[in-house]
Amino acid sequence: MPSESGQTPPALERPRELPRSLLPDVVRRRAPVLLTLDYDGTLSPIVSDPARAVPAPGATQALARLARHPKALALAVISGRDIDQLRRLLGVDFGLTMLGVHGAEILEADGSRRLIEDLGGVPNALDKVREWLRANVPEQAGFVVEDKRLSVALHYRNAEAKAAERFKLAFESFVAAQGPQLRLGRGKMVVEAMPRGADKGRAIRFLRARFRFDAPAVYFGDDITDEDAFYALRDGGITVRVGDSAPSWAKFRVASPTEVVETLTAVADALERRRTVD
Repeated sequence: MPSESGQTPPALERPRELPRSLLPDVVRRRAPVLLTLDYDGTLSPIVSDPARAVPAPGATQALARLARHPKALALAVISGRDIDQLRRLLGVDFGLTMLGVHGAEILEADGSRRLIEDLGGVPNALDKVREWLRANVPEQAGFVVEDKRLSVALHYRNAEAKAAERFKLAFESFVAAQGPQLRLGRGKMVVEAMPRGADKGRAIRFLRARFRFDAPAVYFGDDITDEDAFYALRDGGITVRVGDSAPSWAKFRVASPTEVVETLTAVADALERRRTVD
């Protein structure tokens, strides 16, 4: 990933374990905090069928508790999923900002909804991608096509390895040939055609500009696409990789969505104690 100056960035490092008191301590500073999370692999365990990726036990309750403290933190989820899916899966609307399709669309905490930018020729380009997938990807072969309206993803987790590699490369080539409207996203066992401006790093910068809090912005994520957000927050942010300790732009890590929920619950506890004292 190139740096903003165009130079090669320094080598990635393995993130440190997240001290359990870190985020509650940030909250106790009494400066409003931007707390942002990915969904799949972060709030929900990774599963073979994306439609069955329900929140980890306690995740929805923790988010609902955090959403009751809008003066203490701005709470947001940035996901590759579309907003309708996020709303259905999370079941939390009040006090939660959602950015879907890697930041292409936004549902504000007050319920208003819009695209972050004009998508121009993106719909026509995505229609060509849909046609290619219908014509080329075999049914009953372990592939799952996920149509999010503003992007189209090809999941190959359950496909035979050689076939997965073949169709992944063909899909990548086709998307690249569609011109500047689209870019290719790569994640854990998935490739995706998405709007050129859809980027989690750009999404987190959008949120930081929106809220302008003095406290460090916090971001939890687990996937390749989350590295864009980690990189955007490399100076002063609190970035947390969920899962293994592979080299990352994240400064900290937790082992699983279960530990994410434990951390969010600790933050909610700290906020509720603070309210009692106040």
